[in-house]
Amino acid sequence: KSTRLIIQNQKVTPSTVTISVGNTFDLCAGITTRGPLWLRRRGLEGIAKAFRNPLRFGRFFWMIVLVFMVFWHKIFKKQRRK
Repeated sequence: KSTRLIIQNQKVTPSTVTISVGNTFDLCAGITTRGPLWLRRRGLEGIAKAFRNPLRFGRFFWMIVLVFMVFWHKIFKKQRRK
């Protein structure tokens, strides 16, 4: 969403560099919280966000399904060759 906003207003703002801060303002204001530390350490904080926000969960679910299908195909493709 923020990337779309930056692109739409690129001609209006005379700056040469524009940075999208995403969820930073909500975190600093205390509106949202970060995921558990054990997920953050593994780089999986998006999982906690997906379960908190049902709209995000749909996209996350289909991404996991896609990754699973790719690995499944690679595993069984190798077994068929043998």
